[in-house]
Amino acid sequence: IAVSILIGLLVLELGLRLIPGFAPPPTLNQFDATTGWSKVPGKSITRRVGNERIHFQINENGLRDDPGVGPGKAQDSFRVLMLGDSFVLGYTVERADLFVDQLEGWWKSEGRKVEVVNAGTEGWSTDQEVAWFLDHGKAYQPDLVLLFPYENDIYWNGQPRYATDMAKPLFKPDGMPEERTLPEPRKKGVLESSATLGFLKRAGAWLRSLRGPPPMNPEFGVLLNSPPEGYADWCARTEGALHALRDGCKLVGARLVVCPIPSKSAVDPEERAFFQAWD
Repeated sequence: IAVSILIGLLVLELGLRLIPGFAPPPTLNQFDATTGWSKVPGKSITRRVGNERIHFQINENGLRDDPGVGPGKAQDSFRVLMLGDSFVLGYTVERADLFVDQLEGWWKSEGRKVEVVNAGTEGWSTDQEVAWFLDHGKAYQPDLVLLFPYENDIYWNGQPRYATDMAKPLFKPDGMPEERTLPEPRKKGVLESSATLGFLKRAGAWLRSLRGPPPMNPEFGVLLNSPPEGYADWCARTEGALHALRDGCKLVGARLVVCPIPSKSAVDPEERAFFQAWD
């Protein structure tokens, strides 16, 4: 009986790994003592996103950018450094369709000597992007820094961890980083990274949804008419991170421009009303 159960579980695991969405996705990231995690230099993976296969090639400096792009720049070029999360990384698109590369191509087609550097990393919040800039980004000698925050950054800027085992940096409201050591996450075991466990979690979530709508994810609390507890601290820490980035840009003579990425709730009145009325 035990052998039969084991064989059945192995067949289930192998079968689920053939179904998009259940197989553990390949990762681009590694532990980083400054930001919590960062992209692995030289990493190359292919992910399935919907019906598409998206290829990611990380260069030798840990950027989803051309080989050789890194600290230092040509004297006659104008360098634009892009800071952001998966939107800037281009989580769901090939580089040909990524707005970062399209913008660079547009500027160059106008005869501008512009070099755009993509420092986007999935899962990063504003404080991690600022921490990376202060530790690494200043060496890129940017003339212009474009920061692309998303609305859930405000929540995550107030959290010491992104997940149970993924610590991240925090900034104080005065713009100073909190002094603490980020622990390296433990490696997941075979069971934790299995497709079978992922399937069981999804099945459990579906069963719970039959009993009513789930509680709102707190990262969307910024959309509510009555923000949740802790909102003022999240905002204060976000402002602190922005102040630190502003000061860092001044040190290298770079102009800072903040370009918030709109969510569906920002452009769809029905979506906005849905969040505002959440009980």
